[in-house]
Amino acid sequence: MALLLSENYIHQALDDGFFHADPHPDNILINNDKITFIDLGMMGTLSTKNKELLKKCAKAIINSNYSDVTTILIDMSTQTKEVDRVKLQADVRKILTSYVSTSLDNIDILSFSKEIFKMLRNNNLILDKDITMLIRGIVIIESVLNKLDPKINLIRVLANKIEKDSINEIITGKSLKNVGKNIIDGTEGLLKLPKEVSNLISAVSNGEIRFKVEFSNSAAHIDKLEKLLHELILAFIDGILILCLCFSEVGLQKYILFIFVVFISVCLFIKMIIDKIHNGY
Repeated sequence: MALLLSENYIHQALDDGFFHADPHPDNILINNDKITFIDLGMMGTLSTKNKELLKKCAKAIINSNYSDVTTILIDMSTQTKEVDRVKLQADVRKILTSYVSTSLDNIDILSFSKEIFKMLRNNNLILDKDITMLIRGIVIIESVLNKLDPKINLIRVLANKIEKDSINEIITGKSLKNVGKNIIDGTEGLLKLPKEVSNLISAVSNGEIRFKVEFSNSAAHIDKLEKLLHELILAFIDGILILCLCFSEVGLQKYILFIFVVFISVCLFIKMIIDKIHNGY
């Protein structure tokens, strides 16, 4: 029953966007394995935007994607003063490293929530009131779950849902259509790449363009750039092989080219799916 209750509450928030904001034991009735919420005086509603942001934020937290968490927190909040993004991301990293990096099953949601609110306040941010209300409800429902079954952890249930939803997105026609569109757009971009790179190099050489780059966590950014460069090179080679395949005569040579094209294309497709699951590199 604890598992059913946790799944039900997550469904209210992330799928329906309409949730009970005061789910203490007196407001929850269980009869014949059916859950009924009563006393609907305190209800919360999430906009479509905030529902999607919460899903992305939960996924980014689970994957320890500090940059995405930072961006999403800014999008879900009101700025009271100018926000130092570098400082905010450093604070996000510190909290997630402390609470999430060890085990999702041992997170103290109350302490975690307090740290998040304190961090946002120190960075001139105030969460939207509906999201604040949801966090309050999550803290309350977590205490109810602990009494029903201490083995059930709301964060773990949420992580399982995020993983399941990610897999469902991949196998839907819409997701596959987006992947195909990305491949076409990427191919068109590669055809323009030599000219654009040449123009960029000329502009830099002539002093028309100057760069000022600031990295936090430079090792991680360099790793991302290396992965992106490898994929670009692989896609460029794949495009060249496809052109060669189109103009080659029927025979052993064409058969070998076809095998290479299929192999490289499948590798790129798998990599794109993996990036989709992990929300980027």
